[in-house]
Amino acid sequence: MLPNFQFMTPWRDGASVRRRRQQKLNALAAVYDTALTEIDTKVHGLSLAQLVDAHRSGHVSNADVMSAYGKKAFAAQKATNCLSDIILPSILPHTARQANGNGIPKRGTNAVAGRFEKEQTDRPLAGVPISIKDCIDVAGHPSTLGYSAFSRDSVAASAPIIRLLQRAGAIVHVKTTVPAGLFGLETSSTLFGRTSNPYNSAFSPGASTGGGAALLALGGSMIELGTDIGGSVRLPAAFCGVYSMKASNGRFPATGARTSTPGSEGVQTVVSPLARRLEDLEEFWKRVMDLKPWEYDHTCVPMPWRPVNYATRKLKWGVLWSDGIIPMSPASRRAVQIVIDALRAQGHEVVDFEPPTFEVLKTGFQLTFADGGEQVFANLQCGEFISPGVRAIRKTFSLPRFFKHILAFFLPVLDATLLRAFYRKSVVEVRELVDAREVWKRVWHDKWRAEGIDFVICAPCAIPGVPEGGTSKAGLLAASYAFLFNIVSIRILYSLLSLRGALTLHIASLLLLMQLDLPAGVLPITTVSRKLDALPPTFRPSDLGPSARGAYEIYDAEKMHGLPVAVQVVGKRLEEEKVLAGMRVIRDVVVLVMTIAR
Repeated sequence: MLPNFQFMTPWRDGASVRRRRQQKLNALAAVYDTALTEIDTKVHGLSLAQLVDAHRSGHVSNADVMSAYGKKAFAAQKATNCLSDIILPSILPHTARQANGNGIPKRGTNAVAGRFEKEQTDRPLAGVPISIKDCIDVAGHPSTLGYSAFSRDSVAASAPIIRLLQRAGAIVHVKTTVPAGLFGLETSSTLFGRTSNPYNSAFSPGASTGGGAALLALGGSMIELGTDIGGSVRLPAAFCGVYSMKASNGRFPATGARTSTPGSEGVQTVVSPLARRLEDLEEFWKRVMDLKPWEYDHTCVPMPWRPVNYATRKLKWGVLWSDGIIPMSPASRRAVQIVIDALRAQGHEVVDFEPPTFEVLKTGFQLTFADGGEQVFANLQCGEFISPGVRAIRKTFSLPRFFKHILAFFLPVLDATLLRAFYRKSVVEVRELVDAREVWKRVWHDKWRAEGIDFVICAPCAIPGVPEGGTSKAGLLAASYAFLFNIVSIRILYSLLSLRGALTLHIASLLLLMQLDLPAGVLPITTVSRKLDALPPTFRPSDLGPSARGAYEIYDAEKMHGLPVAVQVVGKRLEEEKVLAGMRVIRDVVVLVMTIAR
C-alpha cells in the first residue's frame, strides 16, 4: 500500500499560490521595483480629496497613481509579505508623464489609458488606490480566507462594495494576506506564509486584516477594505499605526465578504475600511455613503451621511479602564492617559465608565464558538497551519464537560466561569444567548444615556504587540478590548495543568464591541517606550489570573520599543459620523498638547 501524503496538499497549494504571486510581481518589477521619482512622491503625498481633484482635472492619471503606490506596494511586499494577489497593475499601461508647473504630472498620452481614464474623471473615487482583504470577492480572483482549499478557484462575481468602488473610479490593485480562517492575533498561514509588522519584523501586524494594515503603514495603498468580527480591522490598525473604524452592522455593504462562520447571526462580520490618514478615512466613508450603497447591497441600511463638527462643543468622555479579564499593559494605559490629559487640558469632561463587560464577553464567546469551532476547521486540509489560539479553543471544546467542571475548581472564578461555558450549544441555547446579548445591549444603552456620555475611550488591546509565535501564549483574549464592542471577541489559550497552566483567554475588548454592535475607531497616539512602559520591579505574573498571565508573558517594553500604541473610540450604534469626528477631536487635542509641550 502506498503511503498517504494528503498532509502535503496544503503545502503544495501554498507553494503554487506563492509562485503565481511572484510571477506577477516579476512581470511588473521593471516598472514598480524601483525608487519613487520626485513626481511619484508628490502624487503619493496627496490626500484622498486632493488625489480625486487632481485626477478629475487631468493632472494625474491612473498610471501616475500606480507608479507611486505600485512602487510602495512592491517595497511593502518585500519588507512584510503583505500581498496575497496582484489585481490591476498588470493591465494599466505605463505611460510617459510630463510635469505641469506645480510638479504634478499631466495626464498620460497613451490612447488606451486616456480612454480608460476619461470615463472616470467625474467619479467621486477617481484614482483612489484601494487594497482588498483576501476574503472579499473580486471577480477573477480567489477569496481564500487563508485556506489553501479555496486558493484553486476564482470567484465569478465581485462583491457589491467592489462594484460600487470600481464604478466610482477607484483602483482596486491588490489583495492582502490573512490568517487561515480569519482568526488569530498573527497573520500567518500555510498559503501565504508569515506577514510581519512594518515597525519591527519580529512582531505581528495583527489579524486578520494584518496584510492590509502592514501595506497601509508602508504606503502601498490609500484605503484597505477589511472585515471585523472580533477586532480584525482595529487590532491591525493599532499594531501598525494606522486608522480604522469598525462599522455598526448594516452601515457598510457586507455581501460578498466571506467568513469562516457563514450563517452566524450571533456575531456577524462587518466590512470596514482602514486608512493611512484620518482625513482619508473620513472622506472615504462620506463618499461611499453619498453613493447610496444600499442600492447595491440589500444588507446595507439606507442612511445618508450626516456631517458632524465638534469644533465649538466640549464633550463628555467615559473611560473603560478594564474589560474585566486582562488589565491594560503600561504602554496601553499610558496612551489612554495621554488622551485623557489632552482632553481635560482643552476643557473636555472625562469620567470613568464602568458598565458590565465580563458578562457581555462571556455571552459573545459562546455565540462565536457555539458550534465548538467546527466551521472554522471544516475547510482546513490535513496538515494545514491555523492559529494556536484557535486550536486551543477547539481542544477546550473537545474536553468532556465533567472534566472541565473538575478543572474549573482549580481556576479563579472568572476563568472557571468561562471554562464551564465552553461547550457546543444546542439551537435553544443559542437563542437564549442571543436573547441575553440583547439584554446586555439594553443595559449598556441605558447606562450610556443615564451618564450623558458622548464617547467611550479604551485600549484596542491589552498589549501593543504580539511577537512571532506569541499567540500560543497570549491567546485571542488579548484583543478583548476590541471584541467587546462587536459583542466580545475572545481568545482562549487552552492548556492542561500538566502542560502550561490552565486556561488563558485573550481578545475581550474587541469582541465586546462587536457583541454590542457599536461603531469603534482606532487611532495611533504614541509608541512604546522601553523606559516609560517597563513593568515595575515589583510586578509578579503570579499576581494575575490565568487569563491575563499569558498576555504579560509576552509583554516586554524593551523588545516592543518603538511599536505604535493606539486608543479606541466608541460611539453609539449607527453613529459612525460622530465617531470619526470624535477621533478627530482626540487627534487634534493630543497634537496641540504635544506641540505646546515642545
